[in-house]
Amino acid sequence: MPVPDKQNDAAEIGPAWLHLSRRGLWIALGVSFLLIGAVGVFLPLIPTTGPLIVAAWAFAKGSPALHRWLLSNRLFGPFILEWETYGVIKPRAKLLALGSMGLASAWMAFGADMHWALAALGIGLCGIGSAYVASRPSSHETK
Repeated sequence: MPVPDKQNDAAEIGPAWLHLSRRGLWIALGVSFLLIGAVGVFLPLIPTTGPLIVAAWAFAKGSPALHRWLLSNRLFGPFILEWETYGVIKPRAKLLALGSMGLASAWMAFGADMHWALAALGIGLCGIGSAYVASRPSSHETK
């Protein structure tokens, strides 16, 4: 019975290539959400924290170095680390998120010349997001 040649075995090449492409997709996803979060810092109707959490999650799967880089950011790192470690959204971040979603909903409902279905969709999504943010604990300390 012949011994398989490891260097020319297509099964060995396939998984390595697939691993690299998956890693690239995770990194691309992380960069995309990082950019959305960065834009959200300057534009009040675009969220910041959620996309940064998704970016950290994607970087953790695709590039541990990029994940560490994001966690070491002095502005966003502590919030992301609290989320990853304890599932906590601090009260100040919660207030900012709920306030910005409330303003976005009000703008969609009253200030924008939008079709009613689009406004309802936006308000519904903000409502779901607000309910989720409000339901998260504000502290990891047990009482």
